[in-house]
Amino acid sequence: MEPDELPRLGLAAVDPHIDRDVLARQIAGEEQQCRALEDVVDRWGTAGGEQSWAAAFSARPTSWWAAMNRTHGRQCG
Repeated sequence: MEPDELPRLGLAAVDPHIDRDVLARQIAGEEQQCRALEDVVDRWGTAGGEQSWAAAFSARPTSWWAAMNRTHGRQCG
């Protein structure tokens, strides 16, 4: 089985059971939280005149978040 075959099969299996309205609201809420977090990180990072640990961390998303963004074409920001 190809490496990306299993996720594709899993998504195909659950697709008929996804409530698109609920999903859209959830994605909108996550995007709002992401923007709010970026605002905090931006303020925190510029307060000392150098990049803070939080700004450095937020520049490197976790692997599952990066995979989600690649899969669904979304990015924070």
